[in-house]
Amino acid sequence: MNSQPAEFYRSVVSSLADLVIVTDKNWIVLDVNPALKSMLGYFAEEFLGKNLRTLLRDADVGVIAQAFQHTQGDNELQPRVVETSLVRKNGSVFCGELRIQNLLTMNGAVQGMIIQIRDISERNKREDELIRGALYDSMTGLPNKGLFKDRVHRIFARTRRFENRVFAVVYLDIDRFKFVNDSFGHDIGDQVLIAAARRIESCLRPGDTVARLGGDEYGIIIDDVSGASGAHHITSRILEELAQPLRINGLDIRITASAGITLYTLSCNNPEDLIRNADAAMYRAKQHGRARLEIFDEAMRDQALKRMELETDLRHALDRREFRIYYHPIIALSDMKIVGVEALLRWQHPKRGIVSAGEFLPLAEETGLILPIGEWILRQVLMHQKSWKYRMSVALNISAAQFDNREFFESFTRTLRDEQADSNLIRIDVTEKTLMKDIDYTINVLNALNALGIQILIDDFGTGSSSLGYLKRFPVTALKIDRSFISEIPDDIDFAKVVKAAIIMAHTLGLKITAEGVENEAQIEFLKIFECDEAQGYHFGRPMPAEDFASLLESAPHSFRES
Repeated sequence: MNSQPAEFYRSVVSSLADLVIVTDKNWIVLDVNPALKSMLGYFAEEFLGKNLRTLLRDADVGVIAQAFQHTQGDNELQPRVVETSLVRKNGSVFCGELRIQNLLTMNGAVQGMIIQIRDISERNKREDELIRGALYDSMTGLPNKGLFKDRVHRIFARTRRFENRVFAVVYLDIDRFKFVNDSFGHDIGDQVLIAAARRIESCLRPGDTVARLGGDEYGIIIDDVSGASGAHHITSRILEELAQPLRINGLDIRITASAGITLYTLSCNNPEDLIRNADAAMYRAKQHGRARLEIFDEAMRDQALKRMELETDLRHALDRREFRIYYHPIIALSDMKIVGVEALLRWQHPKRGIVSAGEFLPLAEETGLILPIGEWILRQVLMHQKSWKYRMSVALNISAAQFDNREFFESFTRTLRDEQADSNLIRIDVTEKTLMKDIDYTINVLNALNALGIQILIDDFGTGSSSLGYLKRFPVTALKIDRSFISEIPDDIDFAKVVKAAIIMAHTLGLKITAEGVENEAQIEFLKIFECDEAQGYHFGRPMPAEDFASLLESAPHSFRES
């Protein structure tokens, strides 16, 4: 009767994947289950009757002895659980969880121990992967933003205990990284980010930290640095190293980076301020031309706070319907009638009143908000256009951030289809600088737009770097002479020659030409003499809200010429 339970328990123990070792209180092995061979590589006869101390490393013996001694003083069956590295017979190491429990006699006396060993290598590996995934960037292997902030907080707390100790926080951003992705593909872009990480690491000292904060941004902690000059020296070396050509998949890729530095001082009360200030300094470096570094000062703090407020308001502006479209007439100089209008974006800010596009569009481009804003502008323009009494073409300014985005063409044409718009009444103004960034991409997009009947105008002509060779390849229909040239005519002879040459050149190429910034009769007469086609400027009226322009169309029909 009593043998059946014993046989049952023995069969259960024999089927366990965990190794079970039973010893007396002198560590002589009394029994082992079959898992011994698979886990440690020994046969049962190599263990049975042997002293367990002679079969294990001293370190493993120490861990077991400590747990066994701890249990000998009581009769509880509650096991002691410890983790240790164990060595197999072949010398390989694995992580084991040991559950060490008293082996008791019938009257409760300790007569040995039962050790249950579980291989937890895979479990620990998964836990390590989870921890690493939470704290490290999977692509570059660098600390992520969360771990970077934690390290800033720790170094901040440590540094406050030393009066003369200084550390620096650096924000670094790769310039125009989107262009790399768009030109070479995201796989190459990822390789660039990895290579950049390695180059930054190579410039740092032991104890410094570099983290990937997201996208193409890196955070750097330069610990125990000799003031601004030391931080400037290390960061400059990083920028120089990044500017060296990268050889990736047979391609030579050149990048530059902009960086902002902020230094810890005793007046700093919050580590988050250091991170924010470094970001503000990096933004200033971008504003001043990229491929440079800036050290944070108090003037930047005010600018950063205003920028944060503006960005927060800008993110809500679309939802709150605070944007407005203003229209500025385009005049045909042959009969002085309005032949089109330029759509201009204004922001009806709840506190600041009307805000011009020049104040907020750079921020919209940087944050990616320009794409939904651009789509909203097009839909509003098409809605207004349908309601007007006269057919009137509308010129839309397309920013570099919009045009460079590979989703621009699809979004633009989808909106035209949705609104059942007449594409022949749409003109887009694109600057020379925008067109010259990626010639092949530019030509493809412009040709596709032109095939739909959309007119293409080069805006601010004369201020960019386009050549006549490329100008002939672009399917443009008109040029717009920048206001900086028009403002000086007819009095300045040199500017007058430039404007005259631009008009002749445009007509020679079969293009129309529009003069921007016309403000007086003398300028109009000059432009008429040299047969400039169209003009725009405050002389013909200031940009006006959509409802005012609609009223103008109704009240002064003889001032307009249908497209």
